Amino acid sequence: MSKRIALLVGLFLVLSTIFAFFIISWIRNNSIANNELSALKSLSIITCEEDRAKTFRSSPYYPKYYTLEELGEMKVPDSGAYYIDEELSVGKKNGYSFVLILDKQLYTITAIPIIPGITGRRFFLVDPITDDFVIHEAYMRPANIHDPIAPDSLNNSSPKAKKRIMKELREMVEKEESNRSKQ
Repeated sequence: MSKRIALLVGLFLVLSTIFAFFIISWIRNNSIANNELSALKSLSIITCEEDRAKTFRSSPYYPKYYTLEELGEMKVPDSGAYYIDEELSVGKKNGYSFVLILDKQLYTITAIPIIPGITGRRFFLVDPITDDFVIHEAYMRPANIHDPIAPDSLNNSSPKAKKRIMKELREMVEKEESNRSKQ
């Protein structure tokens, strides 16, 4: 009788450990996905607010882009709201670090997981070359403009960017089909 109880207790402990492992994995993966979506949304906000601040605050003869800190300190005319929230203005939000590099006519924004693999797996880059809102992504390494476009960012893209993205996706599919037919 006591052997059966010990066996049942052992079985219960093994099953509860497996169950706990799956629950923890699910929570962790869900958290990573939420952090990545938050990073995409934050990149969208920064891009939109950069353009809005440039329109309202800089001279037409000398357009100016602003740092994250400046965007967090400035208020939108006639609204009283800040361009970006306090968390974004210091460059960290929901497990990601945001880096804004300014140039005279361009800016580049990257979103990097604070702890790669734990707070996020995807690295993001806002394409500095186009006027479209296009975000490139890379898995577990810094993104560059040659990386694929983040599919989650498609909803935030301009019509012109969506056409370009769809063209790139069609080209990728055609290339893949061509490679398969050669084999």
